[in-house]
Amino acid sequence: MKNTIISNFGLDKLGLSQSDVDFLDVKLEEDNLIFVDYNKILKFKTPLNRDMKASLDAFLNGFFQSAFFKRKTESRLLLKGLHECNATRLGYSSNKPHGNSVGSVLQQLILENTEFVVDSLKSGQFSYNTLYFGVDQVGPDRISDILVSIIKPQLILYTQEQCVKHNIPTTMVKVKSIFNPNKLIWETGKYELPVHDGLPIIFIPKSITSTDGGLISSYNKFLRYGFRHFVKHNTEYQFLVDENEQGKGVKKKDYEAYLKDKGIPYKDEVKKWILGDAMSILNFESELMDDLEEISTAEILKTINP
Repeated sequence: MKNTIISNFGLDKLGLSQSDVDFLDVKLEEDNLIFVDYNKILKFKTPLNRDMKASLDAFLNGFFQSAFFKRKTESRLLLKGLHECNATRLGYSSNKPHGNSVGSVLQQLILENTEFVVDSLKSGQFSYNTLYFGVDQVGPDRISDILVSIIKPQLILYTQEQCVKHNIPTTMVKVKSIFNPNKLIWETGKYELPVHDGLPIIFIPKSITSTDGGLISSYNKFLRYGFRHFVKHNTEYQFLVDENEQGKGVKKKDYEAYLKDKGIPYKDEVKKWILGDAMSILNFESELMDDLEEISTAEILKTINP
């Protein structure tokens, strides 16, 4: 039996299970391949989610301003706080704390894509889907790390409220890299948090999470959206249409074969779609919201206790 939040703090003895609590009942000593999903923060408009969204918007706006005006030191300081938050136990390596190295990778990836990020933000596409869909090597784990880094204050408050609700003991601990959306700086503070094996635990609301498959599905849906809107009837790809099928547009399999043959990464195409249509991300998000549902207890249990 895996040691989870519920079992560690004896909530199971009170008859509680994952379906009875609002938070993700993560394993405390192993990886949990569930991630924070930006689109669910957008969809489920709770007061907590609105506060998260405000912090996320402040971060993106701060980075845009510093990068647009080429204030490189300011940009680096803002990116410096991005890291893997081991206290959540989410990700591929929560049992091997190396948050600083992960942070360095995230910072470098964004810096290498600064021109794309700034141009997309300049067009009004203030969305973390821009980073997830368009920045190389940013997948479900890394976009989740970025989000958790920024919304950590809200998650700490949420954890404290859940601990009061379920009579979970807490200890005063030091927490680094707390984002201050008003000053756009990273701070260190002391907070009452539950602790396991000497390490703090930060709870995650189930409602804002997805499995890696769920997040990959959102990315794949954007690829299909992009194909329909920017490729199928685009004259740029007319050479892929069989002369006997003129007017029907490009077939997806022919387009994908062309990309593979030319060694063109899908994210290069995504960048073109995002920069070529200022409404691409926003229109896609509107479509996606109808399909989004909260993660089910069955999905959580299957992922955490396979």
